[in-house]
Amino acid sequence: VVPDVQKLASLGITLTDLGNALERNNTSVGGGFVNRNGEGLAVRSDALVRNASELARTVIATRNGVPITVEQVATVKTGQAIRMGSASE
Repeated sequence: VVPDVQKLASLGITLTDLGNALERNNTSVGGGFVNRNGEGLAVRSDALVRNASELARTVIATRNGVPITVEQVATVKTGQAIRMGSASE
C-alpha cells in the first residue's frame, strides 16, 4: 500500500488511521471451538484479505455516511518478497 499523503490530508485521514484500518481488517479471527474426544480445539482464520483487490476495498473511515476506502487514498500493488538470508560469492 503506497499512500497518497495529499489525498489523506484532504480527507482528514492520518497515516496512523490508514495503518490501523489495514491491521484491523487483516487480523486473525476466531472460529470457535471443536470438541474432539474430550479435547477442545481452537479454530481460527489468519489474514482475512486474500488479494490486492480486497485490500483496496478496506474501509478506513466514513465522511457524512460515505465510506472512504484504501483505493481512494493509496495505490495497492504486490510488493517484493521479504528478503531472507544473504548471498555472497
